[in-house]
Amino acid sequence: MRFKSRLQLVTFCFLSLLSDNLMAEELTISQAQSAVSGPSTTPDEMTAPDTTTKTNTQVKMITAAPEKKLSIDVDLSSDSNFRSQSDPAFASDAYFSIMPNYKISNTVSISGRVGVDQKLNEDQRTDLADSTLKITLSPFVTDDSRDLKIGLTGVLPTSEVNRLENSFEGGLGASLEFTQRYFTFGLRQKGQAQLSLSGLKNFHQYELTSQYIPNVSHRARELIVISQDLTQALSLSVVAFYQTGWTYQNELKTFFHVDETLSFALNKQISFYIGHSNEANALQNNGIDSNISLYDGYTSIFKAGTTISF
Repeated sequence: MRFKSRLQLVTFCFLSLLSDNLMAEELTISQAQSAVSGPSTTPDEMTAPDTTTKTNTQVKMITAAPEKKLSIDVDLSSDSNFRSQSDPAFASDAYFSIMPNYKISNTVSISGRVGVDQKLNEDQRTDLADSTLKITLSPFVTDDSRDLKIGLTGVLPTSEVNRLENSFEGGLGASLEFTQRYFTFGLRQKGQAQLSLSGLKNFHQYELTSQYIPNVSHRARELIVISQDLTQALSLSVVAFYQTGWTYQNELKTFFHVDETLSFALNKQISFYIGHSNEANALQNNGIDSNISLYDGYTSIFKAGTTISF
């Protein structure tokens, strides 16, 4: 299934989970709000695909425990395109990351992400991923069913591969995030939708990579997340973003990412998940036709992992 525009992609992901799940009446929502809390781990809207940092799309169940002053998530995952190991296009990784979050006040929090990426193909390369440090501000008064936040993010050049091959020196970005929580008819379970608009400025020593490919100077990203609790232990999330970037020569670069994840919470601290994602250039080689698809035999990746929360 292919989409002709970013609007169709976002609309499809939004409607796929919400088309027959209308919002409950205001009275029902107000009675249930004390039990609803947003996920403490949201997709990393600052992660740039032109760096070695993996796109973080793991979303916690909405029924997660209330936020603590300090929380730490540890994630261990593996992904693969399941091609033959003799195939030059074979790709498989194991990834370990730590994501601390500290709530400074009711309106300010600081979070980070550090990770290690282990390639499982022939080169068996191990490398730190680029790290992120984010300050989240909640300056607007909202009720328990919705959030409006401003994020300020720094990308740290901790990946040796990205520094050597792309001369990456770091990045600075900002985001505006809106989250709406709701109860779903039929399932009688909690759900939420999140829309994020973000921008990122990358810094490179050179305008071209070691392979003479133009580095991306800056980019804008539109991200949407739909997450739905199916039972007390099972949840489903769909993540999609469309990205527009520009090189130092002002050449346009487009990119898309779609991700579907099914999670099972063993308890309040441990959860397991499986999923599929596809990401690639948003336009085909002719620069006109859309390349956006939910699944592609060449670029799709399947993943499995576990998250432990402290």
